[in-house]
Amino acid sequence: RKNLIEQLKLVRHFTIRYNCSTEKVPEFCVETFVVRMHSEHGGNEIVFGLRDIEEIVEKERQQIKAMEDAVEKAKRANAAKSSFLSRMSHDIRTPLNGIIGMIEINERHSEDIELMRENRAKARVAADHLLNLINDVLEMSKLEDENFKLEQEVFNIQKLTEDVLTIATMHAMEEGITVDHGDCSDQFVYPYVYGSALHVRQIFLNILGNAIKYNKPGGSISCKAELVWVKETRVCYKCVISDTGIGINEEYLQHIFEPFSQEREDARSSYQGT
Repeated sequence: RKNLIEQLKLVRHFTIRYNCSTEKVPEFCVETFVVRMHSEHGGNEIVFGLRDIEEIVEKERQQIKAMEDAVEKAKRANAAKSSFLSRMSHDIRTPLNGIIGMIEINERHSEDIELMRENRAKARVAADHLLNLINDVLEMSKLEDENFKLEQEVFNIQKLTEDVLTIATMHAMEEGITVDHGDCSDQFVYPYVYGSALHVRQIFLNILGNAIKYNKPGGSISCKAELVWVKETRVCYKCVISDTGIGINEEYLQHIFEPFSQEREDARSSYQGT
């Protein structure tokens, strides 16, 4: 009573919300409306009104939750864009450096028609991959779509691995690293598969790119593929890439899918990588 009177000296009316519970209803919300009124006898009277506002409160909770979800979604979208652009800048440099390298070789050996023809073919492979990456950058809106689905298109995985090795080998040669891959064509019994060729290519190039970047002059990279099993309409190929670089400790393997995580703190400055 004392608290109510003190409050009503400051304002004419106010509301209080109570979280209540009963044996039948474990949780509901009640609002009390308190009003100070002049009585017929010249004094003051206090009037209480009560109502169940659980439905209103629940709507407010849902609105707050929706706003929090929207803010979180916007944060994730911005983080995904920043991460995406950082990775793309790295991915784009690889085929672009290959194209520039082939042009420079052709300029130095303009009399060797066969070499120039081979280099043009290699540059075309790198250019096609570069174009796919640029198209991916232009389709930024898909990053905000939680229902984004990977492409399910037919592609030749044997041809894709050959193209990847062409790009990676050019890059490795510039760093003084040998790529040993042999001929695994007999393993690709069913070369035509469904999937997102762009993303499969990116995975291979990212792994090979790191195998080159974190290697050493005179080092080597070994690549091999093998058929594991065939079941009805599904086929499983196993591709193994190993290198003579710095490697990753077994204890750190649980962190390899965390964005921009690196085991060695000096790796960014030593190897110029994100």
